[in-house]
Amino acid sequence: MEFNGASGPCYWLYCNMNIILSFPKSRQHFIASGSQQQFIYNHGVQVDIASWRNKLTKAGLQLAGLPACTSAKGIKPTITRKDLFKLGESAADTPSDAFNLLWYTYAWGGRTSATRNLSKLLGGVVQNKGHVGSILQCAAQVSRTSPSAAFGLFKKPGSNINAIKWLGPSFFTKFLYFAGGGKAAHPCLILDERVAEALRDECGWIGLCSNGQCWTQDVYSTYCDLAVQFAASESTRVGRPRSS
Repeated sequence: MEFNGASGPCYWLYCNMNIILSFPKSRQHFIASGSQQQFIYNHGVQVDIASWRNKLTKAGLQLAGLPACTSAKGIKPTITRKDLFKLGESAADTPSDAFNLLWYTYAWGGRTSATRNLSKLLGGVVQNKGHVGSILQCAAQVSRTSPSAAFGLFKKPGSNINAIKWLGPSFFTKFLYFAGGGKAAHPCLILDERVAEALRDECGWIGLCSNGQCWTQDVYSTYCDLAVQFAASESTRVGRPRSS
């Protein structure tokens, strides 16, 4: 439900209690001045892909090539969101495609922490590769229609315990986001520590923790619904369709 108050568009959300959230004015200049290409598709991170491929190979896993990632000699290649969206287009086709998106997403989004926990994650994956592959492939497909259901696939039934050890919501929501192939209507978004802090400190989501312990299916679904409302409101404010 939308309310227009003195502070601008606000939305009632039901997450443990009624809270009013609004899109922060401090972020509005990004909407007005930027473009999808500039702020989303071209956002890249330098990754030592050769090192990642070696680690996966040693664990008996594979990392398929990403032709778009090129670099000069001695310089780490850059992985952009556009590259990951391309991988996401086929992530629901096979477990191998889903794994490939996961590894590149993990490298893109984790930096130091991802490298530190990679061996632990690989250990769990190797022990149950078939089951993990099924979760990833199914989640990629479900992500295109239901954030709540997709999030739930990464949790053990009836609990908030991660179904894939060492793969928590800060990383698996990135996987769900890129599995949409960059389509504007894709309902799943990234929820990590930085996003949670912004929701709490800039949007007014009081009580939202930043370490993932309170991020449930309901919280994630509420956040994704909120983002849709923000996108619609801000697109109307600047007079630009969401897909532009």
